[in-house]
Amino acid sequence: EVKPFPGSATLFAIHASVATTDPAKPLLDNTRVTFGLPTFATTEVEKTVKNGAATLDCLARGPFILSADLGEVVLKLDLARDIPYLPAGFVAR
Repeated sequence: EVKPFPGSATLFAIHASVATTDPAKPLLDNTRVTFGLPTFATTEVEKTVKNGAATLDCLARGPFILSADLGEVVLKLDLARDIPYLPAGFVAR
């Protein structure tokens, strides 16, 4: 989810979540997930799964490719192309 950040014309709040789509293969609590943020000063952020999901909240000025490394699987999401209904100001950057 990407939303304009309150009080800023250039920042956007990003809420990302990794969860399973297969109930037979749940993400177990306390599993480590490394989120990759290639254009940020801190390029990796480690989170743990809680209640079946790992979540990341961050601020950005524009789109980037977000990755989530679950050990056996690496997921990638192009925020400019893979998410419908993004704020116009976010995509334009």
